[in-house]
Amino acid sequence: MTSHAPGQAVFGRDMLSELLMKVDWQLQQDRQDEQANQTNHRENEGRIDHDFSPDYIVITAKRDLQAHTFQSLFDDPSAS
Repeated sequence: MTSHAPGQAVFGRDMLSELLMKVDWQLQQDRQDEQANQTNHRENEGRIDHDFSPDYIVITAKRDLQAHTFQSLFDDPSAS
């Protein structure tokens, strides 16, 4: 993120010599926020927009990880 090593950022001084370092924590936070926004935007570009109405049939996956392998992976909406 910046040219500072982690030890320099945390302790405010160089770890090998007696040089004091000043870290701009707001700049660090702004860069991290911008990177998160860019990542979210990139991930959301690939999403498909869905418009559901009450009469649509939707298959939902079961979340039971302990289920036996011979059980169905999906709930059958027509079985009810």
